[in-house]
Amino acid sequence: MKKMLIFFVLLGMISCKREAMNANTCRVGNPLTELQWLNDRVAQSATLGNLAVYQAIYQGQTVFAIRLYMGPDAGIYNIHRCDGSVICSSTITIVGEQGDCGPIRNELTNSLLILEKNQ
Repeated sequence: MKKMLIFFVLLGMISCKREAMNANTCRVGNPLTELQWLNDRVAQSATLGNLAVYQAIYQGQTVFAIRLYMGPDAGIYNIHRCDGSVICSSTITIVGEQGDCGPIRNELTNSLLILEKNQ
């Protein structure tokens, strides 16, 4: 019984350490200020509508999902890698979502809201 307890404690410690390592593989403390492309994107988008930035994991990599709603029937949703390259891009209109982010968005894990600006 004592051996099983030690095993589960060690397993828990390893799992916590693995999650902490995957928390931000971009190797920055604050992605909003240290990733220049993300800082620029937030500055450009903040005055256009309601902005939300999420940090998540996609296929083992840290990614950033940027959602910008400019009205009840207009919005943009993009997912970027740490270097700023675009994984997918979608627009949201009164007709619905158009683009390639739908299936990818469903695969995001450990999603964390890191910025929200509402107008």
